Amino acid sequence: MRMHRLLRRRRHPAAEFATDHGALLLAGAAAGAALVYLTSSRGKRHRHMAVDKTMSAARSTAGAIGSRARHLRNRTRGAMAEAQG
Repeated sequence: MRMHRLLRRRRHPAAEFATDHGALLLAGAAAGAALVYLTSSRGKRHRHMAVDKTMSAARSTAGAIGSRARHLRNRTRGAMAEAQG
């Protein structure tokens, strides 16, 4: 046998599982927490709050994207005007 095979340290199976499936485990934990949160005794209120926060974030994002697009369009027009003289 080669020496490097003898000296190589094997990882614990649990460590391999955690590194290979870490994102999946985290997503599952988040989904479970969301499920418990949204189906609790105050589930209707929590669901409405989640929808309101999601819609607010979507509007903010859309506004920021539109603002950035207008800014870039105006800068481009200004650069073209400068180039034309």
